[in-house]
Amino acid sequence: MQVSKKQLLIFFIIFIVLALQATFLLSENSACAQSLWDKQIGKEELSTAYDQPDTQPRDIREIIVRIIKVFLSFMGLFFTILVIWAGYKWMTAAGNQDRVKEAKDQIAAGAIGIIIIITSVIITDFITYCVLDILEGDMFLCQPP
Repeated sequence: MQVSKKQLLIFFIIFIVLALQATFLLSENSACAQSLWDKQIGKEELSTAYDQPDTQPRDIREIIVRIIKVFLSFMGLFFTILVIWAGYKWMTAAGNQDRVKEAKDQIAAGAIGIIIIITSVIITDFITYCVLDILEGDMFLCQPP
């Protein structure tokens, strides 16, 4: 299936409109944010506001664990997009068996990737909370002291 210039133009217009809408929704007034932060119940337990400096020193292990979790999140997003793209390729194969086989192989690879990422997140959480006792938090397998 060939993608026409008109379909491509419509896709980019929709993408730009959604991107502008997302930036508009995510931007916030700092005065409004500060007043909302001051109204929060239990804010002492939460930490500091987003734009204010954190006075607590960070442990290098905690920083490394957070970097690993962000990396795994991006990899999970990548494999999810890969599966969606392969599904699109399969739907638009128009009976071409080579393209269908290629799409099935990509879906299998994406599913294996997602399983590996989920397993990595579980192992990272287990090592973080139970073995190294790096972060404080609740986990169903063990309770930090």
